[in-house]
Amino acid sequence: MAVLQWDAVGERDYTVGIKEVVLFKSNSSKTNGYDDGVAWNGVTKVSDSPEGAEATDLWANDSKYGSLRSAEQFKGTIEAYTSPEEFDECDGCAAIGDGVLMHQQNRKPFGLAYTETVGNDTDGMDHGKILHLVYNATASPTSKDHETVNDSPNVNPLSWEFDTTPVSVTGYKPTSHLEFHSNRMSQAAWNTLIGMIHGTSNSEPTLPTIETVLSTFGTSYTYTALSTEPADWETAYYTKYYTKYGTTYSLIPRQDTAPTFVASQYYKRDAET
Repeated sequence: MAVLQWDAVGERDYTVGIKEVVLFKSNSSKTNGYDDGVAWNGVTKVSDSPEGAEATDLWANDSKYGSLRSAEQFKGTIEAYTSPEEFDECDGCAAIGDGVLMHQQNRKPFGLAYTETVGNDTDGMDHGKILHLVYNATASPTSKDHETVNDSPNVNPLSWEFDTTPVSVTGYKPTSHLEFHSNRMSQAAWNTLIGMIHGTSNSEPTLPTIETVLSTFGTSYTYTALSTEPADWETAYYTKYYTKYGTTYSLIPRQDTAPTFVASQYYKRDAET
């Protein structure tokens, strides 16, 4: 039998900092839906502020029968000293001439990539990295201060709140946020990922679609048709069971009540292959 141990040598991990921020402006004419990435200098913070996943309790027979949770939405805030010119359209500005911007215009969606450093007690800040990818984000108008220079000059900080619209993902619930941990994947896979996001000598920086991420880095699964109704069908049909369209398996959409079970029409996902 194993005994739990806390704070073992080499397991005291922490995250620190933000760097290598990349902006991908939406472009429906591109295969992946985004322009090539541009470096975003001067970013000081990206705050993740997800909302939703609120519980609604169900009661029956004078006791708690179950609990349903609302859909989760990914939101956040970007803080920076400056923003790239490509972000102007995402901030509701239209260029009407060289150096001339018109405000209060449509806000263009964008994607974002940023990296955190992972440290621990043995490797210090060289232990690893976490790469975040954000899809289908839109920035909200925020206040900006314009102050006189005085005997304690300071730069005017910039801040943008953003929210996202989740993207449909085969076999999973829609999402707009992915994380990649360098110390949980092979170096070759990490290098491939960074080459996509930051570009190489032979390729432009590109935000891969989530389906591309699944096919490149995801785990392959097989599916088995259900011949009998599972015991948890009524409560777990939308989290554990799938429908098939052509060669694509997707979680059953959530609705007011569970669909009527039909043998061989629904599937369960098998173990990893």
